[in-house]
Amino acid sequence: MGVALRSLIVYVMICTYGVSLMFAQDEDQFVFYDFSNPNLSLDGMATNLSNGLLQLTNNTTQSTGHAFYKFPVEFSTTRSLSFSTEFAFAIIPEAGSRGQGMAFVVSPNRDLSYAGP
Repeated sequence: MGVALRSLIVYVMICTYGVSLMFAQDEDQFVFYDFSNPNLSLDGMATNLSNGLLQLTNNTTQSTGHAFYKFPVEFSTTRSLSFSTEFAFAIIPEAGSRGQGMAFVVSPNRDLSYAGP
């Protein structure tokens, strides 16, 4: 595989409206027009690029990267909640490589140590 995970270079960039969460009646929302925002927590291979894009992985085999919003969004209420999100991303595959992907995750915390690679 060697540099096969160059294919797993995932650039996530925000569309015109960025990522926003809108909750019923309350308006908790956040918008990122680029990823230089200090409210993001990055780990693994994730890094901010000088052009405002977020690179989650590099060409290292079996690499992972995560970007989380630093502040919890409260879901434990008695009323119904909904959210919407909008983003654009690109996966640049290398010939013969497999397993590239990206996931949008809603998680109770940023600890993904229990998750497999």
